[in-house]
Amino acid sequence: MAVVYLAHAQDSHEHDVAIKVLSQESSLSQATITRFLKEGQAISAIRHPNVIQLVEPPGRTEDGQVYLAMELLTGKPLSEIISEMTAAGQAFTWPRLAPLILQICRALHATHKRKIVHRDMKPSNCFCTELDDDPWHIKVLDFGIAKVQSTGLSDDSIETPLTQDGVFVGTPHYAAPEIIERRPEHTIDGRADIFSLGVMMYQCLTGTLPFEKFRKDTLTALYKTAHERPESPRTRAPARDIPPEVEAIVMRAMELKVDERFASVLDLAAAIRLTIRPSQAAGRDNGSEFTPPSASSRGAEVTPLSALTSSIGAKSPASTPPSESAARIRALPEQGTPLPPGVTSLEKLPEGPTSFQHVKPASAATPVIIAALMVAGLLLILALILRETLAASYTPPAKPNPSAMSRPDS
Repeated sequence: MAVVYLAHAQDSHEHDVAIKVLSQESSLSQATITRFLKEGQAISAIRHPNVIQLVEPPGRTEDGQVYLAMELLTGKPLSEIISEMTAAGQAFTWPRLAPLILQICRALHATHKRKIVHRDMKPSNCFCTELDDDPWHIKVLDFGIAKVQSTGLSDDSIETPLTQDGVFVGTPHYAAPEIIERRPEHTIDGRADIFSLGVMMYQCLTGTLPFEKFRKDTLTALYKTAHERPESPRTRAPARDIPPEVEAIVMRAMELKVDERFASVLDLAAAIRLTIRPSQAAGRDNGSEFTPPSASSRGAEVTPLSALTSSIGAKSPASTPPSESAARIRALPEQGTPLPPGVTSLEKLPEGPTSFQHVKPASAATPVIIAALMVAGLLLILALILRETLAASYTPPAKPNPSAMSRPDS
């Protein structure tokens, strides 16, 4: 749809930007021009560190070409990282992937607060760059088919329906069933993006798409994505050591029925946080060394950079046995976030992550020790009672008569 250029002010390279220009072929379609301008409107409405930013409003060149001037990013899209790792027979570990997904959740939360549904979440629209001391900073891109939730339709805003021309707009494998089936636009909400994010997690963890063998068969892929459940991640990739509670999160995000998915990206993020250590939530896994994408002076969506080293795909520790948390995450679509062991309640703060009221868990050995002490005490009481009973009924034998024993005729 567009071409991206590296640009800078004349005689200055200090403020480089990425210029996304609608291609001449695409500009012939008024629908494409409208969609392109929608992207600029959507990005302008969202101000978040995990969302690509415009440096000025959408504009036109002197010859009428439409363009967007965006911040310049260095790094590579998540799709290329996945491809490199797949080619090397590797996949993301959950400690490495979870912090990235949490960043995407934050970006989508900011988007959904504006009543904007991205509708095209996929790895190529998640750009991995470096920001300050964070070498794995995610920027969500390409809001070209974003949709504002509304009950009405407007021809001059980003509420214009994008499927009115009868053409499917989206990406097979990642599109939610309600988008594939072209349900009424006003019924599509942020849970469509949650479905796409579930597919991304599935792909990153297993190294394959849910319906990988239909990658090149678009119609079949669309049908199966909308009507069938794929095999679970642990079944698809048993050697990946995917924790059961993580599998439960992925499969719930990919539920075909909208009401059975996570109600919001905040609920999804809260479930993810229950599966990782605090150090991992900050994007650092103490157990492994990871190499971030290398930097280069390239544009936001331009062909990216050098490959990651193989240390990214280091295997995670052996998976833990199935636990109650996996069942709770899967079974409570409307009852809030499942609580971890040792936590009796949670409270939602006005801003920021969920905080848990800590309750010191009792030792698992405590009931056994108490029972043993009770049995020992009971046995001691019985022994004392038996001793007293025997003592009361005991009669000592009569002493022999010495004089009788000394008589010759005795």
